[in-house]
Amino acid sequence: MATSDDLWGGQLISVAFDPRTHACDLRVTTLQEGVTSVYNIACRGVSDLRFHNAIPEPWTYAEVTEAHLGTDQHTGRHTLELVLWSEDAELVVTGSSIDIREVGG
Repeated sequence: MATSDDLWGGQLISVAFDPRTHACDLRVTTLQEGVTSVYNIACRGVSDLRFHNAIPEPWTYAEVTEAHLGTDQHTGRHTLELVLWSEDAELVVTGSSIDIREVGG
């Protein structure tokens, strides 16, 4: 299974949130040594979804400068933090499960 480390340096391509099912799906592509990889991130039981941006638009793409996946020891909830370009822009998703899978290139 892929990890959040695999997302570093990639591009956030899409974010889809379904408020009925509390599901959020993200897609990230990476390019390393001429090889493109595509990752789907499935977040289920979403209780928090935040986007913060203080970087002027427009962006030509959304670089995933950092990606961190953690688990709260007390609640068992998982949090994915994607830093987009710098600490001035981020996407944070918290849910009951977060699954990162490589789906192709």
